[in-house]
Amino acid sequence: MWFAHEDHSRFLWVSKPDARHSRNLKHRPQAGIVIFDSTVPMGGARALYAAAAAEQLTGEEAERGVAIFSARSEALGGPEWTTHQVSPPAPYRLYRASASEQFVLGQGDERVPVSVA
Repeated sequence: MWFAHEDHSRFLWVSKPDARHSRNLKHRPQAGIVIFDSTVPMGGARALYAAAAAEQLTGEEAERGVAIFSARSEALGGPEWTTHQVSPPAPYRLYRASASEQFVLGQGDERVPVSVA
């Protein structure tokens, strides 16, 4: 899943509200996130693990979030996003996960805590 980050502690993504993960988050907002660097060679794993609370954004939060998401998308050669694309009756919604804990992979695949901004 493609995402944009805000301050390396809040992660934004677009998804269909009827997708399983979206339905699950509606009933239980606690989420575990793993972001792997897929550009490293086999055996060179680099990853971020996060415990987070996730939510669907609406109103002013959606406007602010979609601006961040769109700016990151456009910076990487992707399309512009608007609140119309993530609001009813459009098929997608904007979600944000706010990390409460973060870890990176250390020696021997051990998780090393990092500070959450």
